[in-house]
Amino acid sequence: MINEFRKITEIINDEKYKIFFFSEGSHHWPHIYPALEKIADKFKIAIFTKDKNDVCIKLKHRNVISIVINNILSLHIFFKLIKKKILITSLPDLGKQYFKKKDSNLYLYIFHSLASCHTQYNYDAFKNFDIIFAPGINHEKEILEMEKIFNFPKKEIVKYGYPYLEKLYSKKNIVKNKSSILIAPSWGGENITNSCLDNILQILLKNYSVIFRPHPMDLKTNQKIIDKICKKYSGKNFKIDTDIYSSGSLMNSNILIADWGSVAMDFNLGLKKSVIFIDVKKKINNKKHNMIELKSFEEIFRDKVGNILKKDELNKLPSLIENLKLNENCCEIDKFIKKNIYNFGNSTTIFENKIEELIKNLK
Repeated sequence: MINEFRKITEIINDEKYKIFFFSEGSHHWPHIYPALEKIADKFKIAIFTKDKNDVCIKLKHRNVISIVINNILSLHIFFKLIKKKILITSLPDLGKQYFKKKDSNLYLYIFHSLASCHTQYNYDAFKNFDIIFAPGINHEKEILEMEKIFNFPKKEIVKYGYPYLEKLYSKKNIVKNKSSILIAPSWGGENITNSCLDNILQILLKNYSVIFRPHPMDLKTNQKIIDKICKKYSGKNFKIDTDIYSSGSLMNSNILIADWGSVAMDFNLGLKKSVIFIDVKKKINNKKHNMIELKSFEEIFRDKVGNILKKDELNKLPSLIENLKLNENCCEIDKFIKKNIYNFGNSTTIFENKIEELIKNLK
């Protein structure tokens, strides 16, 4: 504890480190890293993570240092002591619990998914950030509408993009096992894991190999159900992927079965592969979402993709899978990206330019 505190205060007081990244864990790394990598050669950067197993700790770069803050007291101290820094994170809900805001700092938010701001986050999740790096036009509209409806402070919205999608896109068309089906539910509520995973597996494992990729939060809250499923189907062409950092299971699968999770967007738009949606109850984390009269990006995307099955239609899964073709409607996917996602292929340059501007003006 003493050594941890000493290391934290040493970096906080070091004038060379003006840029801090804060990570909740490895699941944020694919979204933080592209931005960090773009500026690492130019600036001294400190990464603070609350997860001792975060992959960011393994990063080796002459300008980057990684520090684990593994207790609540140290987290409170860290956010209280930092001043005149640029803090960049993919963790929403600034201003709550230990994640406090200080006026002398600039707080920048990078999205860790393409999920809509007004449905799958708390209504005030982005209220206190100074700058939001928006993945696309829908996210910008949602932030602006929430500022208007809830009288939130005005913030700067940077037309950024979504580097993770660009990374996947560069690896599109890679399939090592054309008979492999990926099941990747969202977390909480009436998701696939809670409502129909067992039924889906009984149907699919007769003819296909299946990879089950539970959401990181479900690994914490639904461990009993997941353990039961793994025990039941172990050795029956069934694998579970708990590596929340890796995109390997996305690359090695031909078709994705999803509910309301944003992984469906990554899979379809990034890898140009087909998605089947199980029509479970819509995932809503914002109790005030009805005050925002905007169609969520998840709904817009679903309307584009189609392939939606009700839970009582699961027997149709095999025939639907056989009818779906790899890379279908590729041109339509490209059009959708161009219409909805900012700066595709150039997002990190936008980030780099903005950071250089902020560093010059930081007082």
